[in-house]
Amino acid sequence: MPTNEHELPLEMVRNRPQLVPELLRSVFGLDVSEHARATLASESYADTSPAELRCDATVLLGDPKSPVLGVVVESQLRPLKQKSYSRPAYLASLRLRRRCPVMLLVLCPDQSTARGCALPIDMGHPGWVLEPLTVHPGMPPPITDPEQASRLPEPAVLSAPAHADGPHSEAVLRSVATAIGSPTGDVGALYHDYVLSRFSDAARKLMEDIVKGGMRSVRGGRCSAVAPMSGRGSVLRGMGAMRAGRGGGGLLGCGPCSCPGL
Repeated sequence: MPTNEHELPLEMVRNRPQLVPELLRSVFGLDVSEHARATLASESYADTSPAELRCDATVLLGDPKSPVLGVVVESQLRPLKQKSYSRPAYLASLRLRRRCPVMLLVLCPDQSTARGCALPIDMGHPGWVLEPLTVHPGMPPPITDPEQASRLPEPAVLSAPAHADGPHSEAVLRSVATAIGSPTGDVGALYHDYVLSRFSDAARKLMEDIVKGGMRSVRGGRCSAVAPMSGRGSVLRGMGAMRAGRGGGGLLGCGPCSCPGL
């Protein structure tokens, strides 16, 4: 059964297909236009044989009716031998249906899994070897600019766990706090749970200190949320709203003040 660790990276792709060309550029140095339109396509290849073929996500770059590139996106928590048979079929089916070049991008939780999933798939025909493009959170560069995180939150959320304890930890955490607050609806709360589940205790504490320091001001004995960080209110919606939804006593546990909670 799919887990949150499996599904959350895919949700990032579904919420923001532009994450895929961003990873292809920043991690692999591929020449993918920054301004190319990125759209989701069907994940099911039910119109082909065998009918059960279904990948995790498909992203098309360019005009969806005549794309310049198709990317099969998979989330993998551990290497699986059977994937070496299904993934070439995904690519062949997508190429047949869309009449465009295709790539395979595999999202992995750590370096060891990424290394295992990157093993070349020898198709048997001379020269026909598929080398999956695999990504783990430590591969994208750290996002340290809150404005950049606000414009494209998903790269900041995806990479933050790997850089939260590094030399730029405070800047990374400020940026991911902004990223969490940028999406609408419940997405910010989902991203919040994802990053905190992967943070160290030290990173969680620093994140909490950053949020409290950036968003609390005492006015007339009440705690009111402010957002000095750039990016549409930043953590207020992504973190404060989530805590309120759980019945918590304010933003990340506002403490002994008289604030009724956000």
